[in-house]
Amino acid sequence: MWNATYKENWTDAIPRMQAWWDGAETDRPIVLSPVLTAPRPWHPPAADAAETARRSADPAFYVAWRRHHLEECVFPAESAPSTWSNYGNGLGLVAAVAGASIRYAPGTAWIDEIPDLYVRRELPRFDPQHPAVRFAEAMLRAFDAAFGRDAVLGGEHLLDPVTTLSMMRGPANLCIDLIEQPDAAARWIRALGDIFLGIKARLREVRGELGRPDDFHPIGMWAAGTIEALQCDFSTMLSPAMFREFVMPEVEREAEAVDYPLWHLDGTDEFRHLADICSVRRIRAVQWVDEQKGRDPNTFLDQWKQVRAARKSLVIQTTVDAALELTRRLGPAGLAFRLHEVTSVAMMEATLETLKA
Repeated sequence: MWNATYKENWTDAIPRMQAWWDGAETDRPIVLSPVLTAPRPWHPPAADAAETARRSADPAFYVAWRRHHLEECVFPAESAPSTWSNYGNGLGLVAAVAGASIRYAPGTAWIDEIPDLYVRRELPRFDPQHPAVRFAEAMLRAFDAAFGRDAVLGGEHLLDPVTTLSMMRGPANLCIDLIEQPDAAARWIRALGDIFLGIKARLREVRGELGRPDDFHPIGMWAAGTIEALQCDFSTMLSPAMFREFVMPEVEREAEAVDYPLWHLDGTDEFRHLADICSVRRIRAVQWVDEQKGRDPNTFLDQWKQVRAARKSLVIQTTVDAALELTRRLGPAGLAFRLHEVTSVAMMEATLETLKA
């Protein structure tokens, strides 16, 4: 099924990856870090906003970018050669379909706020002919044509409805809206959720046409079916009660729309919502990102026990020493690590053996 162009150990990696998604017993955690072995120069950073905008929506640019990455790296353990794109700096697909404007600057982008959103804008609807949707379709087709079974067919990450609305209104304004105009905010959250689901459904159709159910997410995860890292970065500003009212209904809908949903836990401020996140039956895993960068995840052992007790798997970026300690404390089942300090194939092989001990 898979070619050995960039990765040779598919037959071992595939069942290990599936076991991780299932939370099954394994002899070691999975490790998702490619190893950079042949670094080569890449395009210089975009010189201006126009160049950033052009690259953001150019399938040929992304194909060349991913090919460059694949040729620089080897993919040991459960890391996978993969494709993905980054429309609007990874923020803009749902917002663009909803009628928001993406403002570009060299190397980045953001969404323009719409002060009179509820007054002058009709509720948006999913439009399968919108240029942003057509771009996402084109990327799947271009990646499949360029790489075939050499790489897992990833596409475009979708930002959640509540965080999308926080960009369109501005975070401070949305905080006030949820108190003073909750019905208007809820209608927009639902409409943005419909767009999210419309995009996922259309891209699933394209995958079916291509015969490519496999999927990759930029956080490093891959699977035999569609993936989405569900999230709500805006939830760090919400109480548990408001999270349940405004976020959870969309999380439940999103989780039903993909085969392998996981939660992108962006910082320790989201720990207050962890019980609610873990209550979503369809969510298979939690990925933690440390907002302070580099803290030992063993500091938060109680939270990880809570995740594993809910039969969700975990993925964490950390050091080899911290990964070893966390494995000792939790056991290897359902653990995944990104270990960027592993910088050679020999070091990776030694680390994998140590993780089995």
